[in-house]
Amino acid sequence: MAWMRMMGAESVGYHRETVMGRADDHRGAALGYYASRGETPLVWGGSGADSLGLRGAVDDRSYDAVFGPGGACDPVSGRRLVAAKRPGIELVISAHKSVAELGVLGWAEDMHRIMDAERDATLAYLDTLTKERGGRRGVAAVATATSGLVYAHTRHATTRAGDPGPHDHVLLANVVEMLDGKGGTKAPDTTLWREHLHAATMVGRLAAAKTAVDLGYGIKADRGPSGKLGHWRIAGIPDAALAVHSKRGAEIDEAVAERGFDSYQARQVAARDTRRYKRHTAVSDLLPVWRGELEAAGFPPDRLVHQVRWAGFDYRRPGRLWDRDLSDLDRRVGR
Repeated sequence: MAWMRMMGAESVGYHRETVMGRADDHRGAALGYYASRGETPLVWGGSGADSLGLRGAVDDRSYDAVFGPGGACDPVSGRRLVAAKRPGIELVISAHKSVAELGVLGWAEDMHRIMDAERDATLAYLDTLTKERGGRRGVAAVATATSGLVYAHTRHATTRAGDPGPHDHVLLANVVEMLDGKGGTKAPDTTLWREHLHAATMVGRLAAAKTAVDLGYGIKADRGPSGKLGHWRIAGIPDAALAVHSKRGAEIDEAVAERGFDSYQARQVAARDTRRYKRHTAVSDLLPVWRGELEAAGFPPDRLVHQVRWAGFDYRRPGRLWDRDLSDLDRRVGR
């Protein structure tokens, strides 16, 4: 699942401290949960990054150039590329809680492959959209082709309540290279990104679901409490087990209950109001705690591993659709 918000000086500073300053890295101590990866550094990405010479890990100079005050500058020459009050938009892509639990149960590499699939497909959708019509030209804001997204991304390990909650932060820069006759660089059409966020999210979820199935996991629909979530989950992990590591959600539930509102907008406000810096406990120390919490709640990790494996064995992948099946499906959809 994914959500967006406009970046400000606070967001730029947060990622400088916790990612570039390595405050959340724990010097590689997270390997028990992250397998071979550890907490990842900020890395440049997007089709438009090459035109600015942005490749590999983000350093202080390029970070300041692209996300500094006043708008993006060329990281080499220092020339102002865009005059803008906002450095960009932050996109957060989070795995379903059941995918996060795979890392607790010993399947960290599978967890990352599923998350990679969701992140890459979500960003590929937005990148293609931006290349096709992500720029605006003139008073009429005519949709214009560009060289694509410029972004920096990183993966974090935990929620702000200290639960397992790996998620990707993607900092979408407020600059695109225009590919029409006039050329140059401008601020992108961020409204287009927001309008297509739901579509991009669904594309990412489908890619993640396919990867989970390819890895041998059973999956099932998860419509959420509202019935409108439109998500999927790893089969074999009960809701009550997921609730053990959903303290952040419980904090937001309590906050909205106190105010008497429970809309999506109210939950977003509550999330901001109750936001705090993450705990700086090494994930290698948290992993035994997480497993102990499951054990204490009546869900021994070994039993959950067994249930997830059996759910995968029991999962039936769709077979081939014959012409008669396709005709029937077309007739039903046509209704």
